[in-house]
Amino acid sequence: MKYIRFTGVLCATSFALLLATTATAAWFSRSQSQTLSEMKFVEFPTVLPPGPKVALVRGSYTEGQWMSMVKVPAGFVMPPHSHPDERTIIVVSGVLYQGEGEKVDEKALKAFPAGSVIIDPPKEPHYHLYKEDTVFIEMGSSPTAVNYVNPSDAPARR
Repeated sequence: MKYIRFTGVLCATSFALLLATTATAAWFSRSQSQTLSEMKFVEFPTVLPPGPKVALVRGSYTEGQWMSMVKVPAGFVMPPHSHPDERTIIVVSGVLYQGEGEKVDEKALKAFPAGSVIIDPPKEPHYHLYKEDTVFIEMGSSPTAVNYVNPSDAPARR
């Protein structure tokens, strides 16, 4: 009787492991892999001032979680703005300079070199300055937006 009970437990455990392995394999089969050169970068003229280019790597800006790769040219300044969602930024190359508040203050900028992680809480005004070409990964949740502190900074109003 002990042998039958042990065999039953062994079979049930093996079946559970098989299901877990199959579920894990299914999750990995949906993963995406792209090199930087394979990504399709576009400008967002109604959202961002001219300069940065964005590639949506995963998700949607209108529903659920999203992740983008962003390329910003040297000399670009992102005016004070906020977002309705929390943002996580990982600097891939270059240096992202960020300040907090409703007005650009170059003395208050903090340098975030490659490898840095920035987490911006929702509705907190901040601004960016780029002294060199910079690439970063940005993640957030939808629905999302760029809310400019000064409405005249919004590209749609220029």
